[in-house]
Amino acid sequence: MCQWSAPSATPRHDSCATLGQQSSASDNGNVGISAAAGNEIVGLFTKLVVPPKPPRVGTLYLWPGLQPRRGADYYPIDNGVLQPVLTWGPSPCAAGKQPKEYSTWWISGQYVNTYGNYAGYEGCHSGPVMAVNPNDELRIGMSLFQSIWTQTVLVLGTTKYTDFHFGLGNQAQGFAWFSIEPYGGAISPDVGFLQTTLRFARPDPANCGLQARGPDDEITMPISTGDGQSCYIDKITLKSPLQPQSAKPRGQFR
Repeated sequence: MCQWSAPSATPRHDSCATLGQQSSASDNGNVGISAAAGNEIVGLFTKLVVPPKPPRVGTLYLWPGLQPRRGADYYPIDNGVLQPVLTWGPSPCAAGKQPKEYSTWWISGQYVNTYGNYAGYEGCHSGPVMAVNPNDELRIGMSLFQSIWTQTVLVLGTTKYTDFHFGLGNQAQGFAWFSIEPYGGAISPDVGFLQTTLRFARPDPANCGLQARGPDDEITMPISTGDGQSCYIDKITLKSPLQPQSAKPRGQFR
């Protein structure tokens, strides 16, 4: 694994109910990758194997996500996150019927914005909940067509899937995050995102830049293709965060 040093920064985690929950950028469980300045991410595709069931305490979120970077049309929507979220425990941000608490893992596509107050974009939005089991292989995709983002999660080897469509107008998404968020004493195993591809709107050798990584997190060297219009990352390994979270979700970085 390549061990890069992440730039000094302080990403901020938020909650649907509570703003201002802080987590150091040096904490484990956070890897951030960016498009080049003036460019944007238009697709993210990865694989996640559902971990064993954790202890029956708190709420644990595992997710890849996309956020703007104060680029094109940042306002009036402001800073939200597109994120298919694999969840252990209860969540206030997923629509539909959730499984009985701690009976199984479950996942849904989500958009969460606790910074902005533009009508139709604030708060939590989500697609249908899908229960999954340990060792299930999840193929996760996020793709942009015109102004609509489609999140799709497929359980490989089955016909089970869930999806979620959400439009963000012309707002550009410039950051990809791979994150562990434990709340209420939840304990996370190591998490691996496999065979990840990021696609960008325009070729640029500066695409796929590493912007954040926890001290123990690991990422294999990105392989650029098409003069930088896409990149492939074989494995991202997130280690359990060192600092506990106290507020209930949703997670974002500012």
